[in-house]
Amino acid sequence: MNRLQKDIRDLLECNTERNGISVCLKDDNMNDFHAFLKGPADTPYAGGTFKLRVMVPPEYPVKPPAVTFVTKIWHPNISSHTGFICLDILASKWPGSMNLRGVLLSVQNLLANPEKEDPQDSIVGRQAVRDESIFIQTAQEWTKVYANGCLSDPALQHEIGKLVDMGYDRDLALRALSECDWDMDEAIEKLVM
Repeated sequence: MNRLQKDIRDLLECNTERNGISVCLKDDNMNDFHAFLKGPADTPYAGGTFKLRVMVPPEYPVKPPAVTFVTKIWHPNISSHTGFICLDILASKWPGSMNLRGVLLSVQNLLANPEKEDPQDSIVGRQAVRDESIFIQTAQEWTKVYANGCLSDPALQHEIGKLVDMGYDRDLALRALSECDWDMDEAIEKLVM
């Protein structure tokens, strides 16, 4: 049994609600599969389930896996457009001794401990530094909308509804309001451009 097979077996054995991590192999393909992370408690991501794509290169464990969020998420270290994760262990500081379970635990930990000063998504990072309460509200809303989270603000849903009533797509309305700190006039201006 090679290293990748051992790591996959370990992941499949830890498929439990206890740690909030599960995996789903596609056609028994160990090099390209989906993982699911539960949002950590006491974070804006609590109650959400986030789908990730894990692509393991043939050179693993010498080279790190590529891990991206499939589920949209509002987080300073994760691109809100592509799902790319800015995490040093997935790039320049990859420790070849780390297993896939450790990678997913590290991503889950990033949800609880964002690096606001070193963002992947500059708009989200700027918002998190400038006004943490708006950042938290926005992250909770994205969790509710995209990750089946349990936290949602009726006032924010009302603002999204106004733009939807004007004929804008719900996802575009949410993105515009999120990027404009929930300022309706700025969001409309952004959508019209």
